[in-house]
Amino acid sequence: MADRLNDPARLEAIAASGLVDAVEFEALNRISRLAAYATGAPLALVNVVGAAQHATVAGVSRIERFGTSGVVSLERSFCRHVVIDEAPLVVDDARAHPLLADNPSVTEDGVVTYLGVPLRGPDGEVLGALCAVDEQPREWTDGDRAAMDDLAAMITDELALRQSSKEIETLARRDPLTGLGNRRLWDEQAAVELSRSRRDGTPLSVALFDLDGFKAVNDAKGHAAGDDLLRVLAALWTPLVRLPDVLVRLGGDEFAALLPGSDGPGAAVVADRLAASLPDGIGVSYGTAQWIAAETFDELVARADHELYTRKRER
Repeated sequence: MADRLNDPARLEAIAASGLVDAVEFEALNRISRLAAYATGAPLALVNVVGAAQHATVAGVSRIERFGTSGVVSLERSFCRHVVIDEAPLVVDDARAHPLLADNPSVTEDGVVTYLGVPLRGPDGEVLGALCAVDEQPREWTDGDRAAMDDLAAMITDELALRQSSKEIETLARRDPLTGLGNRRLWDEQAAVELSRSRRDGTPLSVALFDLDGFKAVNDAKGHAAGDDLLRVLAALWTPLVRLPDVLVRLGGDEFAALLPGSDGPGAAVVADRLAASLPDGIGVSYGTAQWIAAETFDELVARADHELYTRKRER
């Protein structure tokens, strides 16, 4: 059962949740305060249990020696049992509990009572526990358990809302036909990379692409065939650019690549590689340009655009 701690899907869900990132989840602190109030416990925490340690990401404490953030080894973690069993752990007196009596949190830190309920991600994986802790023996009531279950469900709802918001933000920067970035992503990344080049003096180039004869494909075979061609192009081109590069569809049959760290000759190599990968019978015109100090991004793009249409007229 301990394999649940190392389950790849669970660990991926933890990473996707954002809980272990340096992101403030004020809602979790509010829920922790509600947990302490509902149960009367002096300490309530949101703990994320990884493969080798657990991290406290939110909480409230009325016990001076216990904080509401930090990382501890699984040797000290009560919450790991919640993850392993995928069930609540109710402990009225840990000093007499067969699993916990020798736990350093009991013998060294003075933890006596614990009520932990599974903290689930939007897809059901147990990420950790919402727990209430006391240094005095006590009997947890059915009301305490029900309140903790409800509050843990509120955290799951909060994570689902954040995940949905993140997905919406991602979709807003993606072309729905090809899955490539869109003009919004292009504009945002252009501002970032231009600022970096101005600051560090690193090269920055762009490449613009326009399919040759795309209108003829639409006219002869229909727009569905044209859409299929754009999807094929995106699938062919995506693995041919580096991770830092930003490949986008600007609209219609117009594509562009933002190439941080590439000089003019390097941009030409990238453009040649993409152009050479197209299926037989499909051509593309392109233009490239390297940023010149004091030049605006629009001026950089205009130079690449001029080269593109010069090539197109020559065909």
